[in-house]
Amino acid sequence: MVWKSRHHAVKGLRNSSALNNFVQSMISNRSFQLRNMLSVHKTIYCSFSFYGRIFFIVIVKR
Repeated sequence: MVWKSRHHAVKGLRNSSALNNFVQSMISNRSFQLRNMLSVHKTIYCSFSFYGRIFFIVIVKR
């Protein structure tokens, strides 16, 4: 009887760990997507500021 309840507890633990892994993977995927978006925005911002600087220099030189 005790063994059965312990077995059920272990099963529940395993299920909860699987759920935990699923949640962790979801969180990591979300953070990965956020990081990708941030990097894309960073590159766009850097290129924009770069071209903006060139544009500004051209306007000032004229």
